[in-house]
Formats: sequence, structure tokens, C-alpha cells
Amino acid sequence: HKYYEIQILLARTYWTLGRVYQAQKVLNSLAKNLKNQHPLDEIFWLRGRMAEEQGQFESAASWFKKGLQEIREKKGESLERLKWYLAWNLRKLRRFEEANQFLEELRAISESDFSRSRYTYWLAVNLRDLERIDDSHSTLKTLIEEDPIGYYGLLAHRETQTLVAIPGLKGLEKDSRSTPTHRSLKRVLDRPYIEWLISVGEKEIASLYLDQVADNYRKSNAQDELGWAGLFRFYARSGVFLSLYKQMGLLDPNHRTALLNHYPDLIFPTPYLEEVASAANHFGVSAELIYSIMRQESAFDPLARSTADAFGLMQLLPEVAHRTAQRSLIKFEKAEDLYEPQVNIPLGSAFLRELWDKFNGQFVLTVASYNASEEAIYGWLRTRFRGNTLEFIEDIPYEETRSYIRLVMRNLVFYSLMSAGGNSIPFPEWTLSLSAPSSLSASP
Repeated sequence: HKYYEIQILLARTYWTLGRVYQAQKVLNSLAKNLKNQHPLDEIFWLRGRMAEEQGQFESAASWFKKGLQEIREKKGESLERLKWYLAWNLRKLRRFEEANQFLEELRAISESDFSRSRYTYWLAVNLRDLERIDDSHSTLKTLIEEDPIGYYGLLAHRETQTLVAIPGLKGLEKDSRSTPTHRSLKRVLDRPYIEWLISVGEKEIASLYLDQVADNYRKSNAQDELGWAGLFRFYARSGVFLSLYKQMGLLDPNHRTALLNHYPDLIFPTPYLEEVASAANHFGVSAELIYSIMRQESAFDPLARSTADAFGLMQLLPEVAHRTAQRSLIKFEKAEDLYEPQVNIPLGSAFLRELWDKFNGQFVLTVASYNASEEAIYGWLRTRFRGNTLEFIEDIPYEETRSYIRLVMRNLVFYSLMSAGGNSIPFPEWTLSLSAPSSLSASP
């Protein structure tokens, strides 16, 4: 009820401000007042997270176990969250066998492909740390087969020291007007209509129409890889990549993997080639990194505008753009200029270079600072970095930033693969280079 929600918010606010004692006091009082009246799992989860942040992993595990005792359901977000953090803290305590019991349970109950990959990866790492190398490699091989395009699948390549590859770069021609509409699509797609929408730049209507076509095609017994590739090519030509990605996410994993293997340019497009190449050359930032950020920030929509008032392809705040423009001698007058790719891409690349230099070329910190405040990042380094970059990423408390780093890293690997012409490449180990907090410049 309302009292519970307000008190939880108050405790979270105290915690965010670093006033942990006050946060714990609020939670203790709330647990006492609501005992036998309201589930206390979230209260105990918060107490566990606070203990974990302070390096008190035994205490954290105890709190998470108490939280699990409050839950009666056999599935659900709260159950999964508590079991994950319990397994994670047991790993920190080097109680790998016990941690793996919970990770196996999580793999069985989770309905999220991403979460299952996460649990599988850390299960394999725990097996490695138990010196069960064959079991670890077998688990990692399964993960690569199940999640070849995801963050954890790529980490599995790294762990097994196998090259990352796009097996079958074949692709349709980039201009689908030269490719006949696949026969399985003809029953659900009005090609002259979508061609007209593309020609007049009606993105919103094109997106709605293509979504309707996708829904109908999904119900068809005749759907196949070529049909989906042809349909997604129309999404790409319409410039509605966010809708394309949403529809891709609704496909079964086999279709999704086949499309990535055969048509990677649909999922990792390279629009604005001239502007990106120029900015990459001028500011010394790789085109692959620029595209990786752009894909995650705006899904290549030049007119994107966030609730935080960030504009354009690389989602720049006007005040950041003004400051960067002055330093980089780039012409910029008003916020609406950021809708122009020839303005946004150079400014975004210049800003990215500033962050790169500030964080000594450390990928994780550079990318994190593009998404979150530098103050928050320095705080995470002080309280959560214990020498392992992958564990640090898992410990970032902001879900948005945690996901952002993972996705930009995945994007970078695949843009690098495409730049290599589809040739196999090793996992880019440099992306995981991370210094201890004391070696970084002083907190601002």
C-alpha cells in the first residue's frame, strides 16, 4: 500500500545519498510495522544490497535468504532477483558449489533468454573456479550455441579462447528494390504501398504498416528466413530501426540467429557513412565505436529526443553540445541543430573523444560516462571495483547503465566483425582493461 511504497522510496533515497544508516533504520522500522501484514522480500533484498555494497557478503547472503522465505510463488521477478543476488554473493564468498545450485534453479525457472544466458555464463565460470574445466567448457559451448550474438555468448567465446565469427555473410542486396519480394511475403505485403511510403519519407506510417505486416506474417505457416529478411529490409529502408529491433526480438531464437549470421547489416547498419568516417578520422575515435554508441542511443533516428532532452543520433544534451562545440570549434547554434546528422555526429564524436581521454582509453568507463554521471561512476569504482572488470559490470547498481555497457560492447564486436569482412576475430580484450580507482584522476 501507499505507506509501504513511500517508506521504500525514502530508504532508497537515503541509500542513494550515501546515508546508509538512515536507510537501514527506515527499513527496520518498516519490517517491524508490517510483519505478518505485507511481504517483506523487497525490504530484505534492499538490506542485502546495502550489505553487499559494504563488502559484507556473508551478511548480504543471509538477507537474501530471509527474503526468499517471504516468497511463496515458484516463479516471478522477486524470486528470481533474490536467487540471483544470493548466488552472486555466494560466488564472492567462493562458495561456488552452493552458488551453482541456485544458478541451476534460475536457469530452470527464468523466462528471459538474456537472464538464462547470464546464469549459464556465471555457472560456467564457477565450474572453472572449481577446476571442473571440462564441465565449464561444455557449458560455455552450449551457451555459444544458444546465444551466439549476445553479450554472454561473446564472453563465452573469450572464456574458451575461440574466435568470434559471423558464419554465413551472404546478405540480400542493400537496395531491396533490386530484389524480388519473397513469395511468402506477397500475400501479406503491398509492395507499391510501402515503396510509396518510403519515397515520401512517411516513417511513422511505414512503421505502423510494417508492424501490421509482421504480425500477419508471424501467423503464416509459410514464414521463413528469406521472407523475414525481405521484410526487415523494408524496415531498414524506411529508417525505422527501433521497430525492426522490436520485431526481431519477437522471433524465435533460431530465426533470429540465422538472420544475424546471414544479414548482419540489417541488425548492425552503417548509415551516414561519410559523416561517421570524417568524424572518426578527425577525432581519432573508431567508426565502430561511433556506430556502437549511435545504435544504442537513437537506433539511428536523427529526430530522436529523450525525456532528458537529449537530441539526435548520438543523444546529446544541448549544454554538452555547446561546451563541446566551443572546445572543438564545431559550428552549433541551437538545440534543434542536433537533429542534423552533419552536426550531431561530429559533436557526439568529439564528446566521446573527451571521455576517452579523461578515462585513459578505458572502454567500460568511457561508455558508462556517456550514459551516467561521472560522479556516479567514481562512486561505483570506490565501492564496487575489486579488480575484476566483468564482476564490476555486474555490480553496477543502475540497470540502465549496466545494460548499456553490455550492449555497446556487443555492438562493437559485431561492427568490428563487419569491418573485418566477416573474417573471424578474437574477443577485443582491451575493452575489459580497467584500472584500480587510485590510478584514476581525482573524483570531480
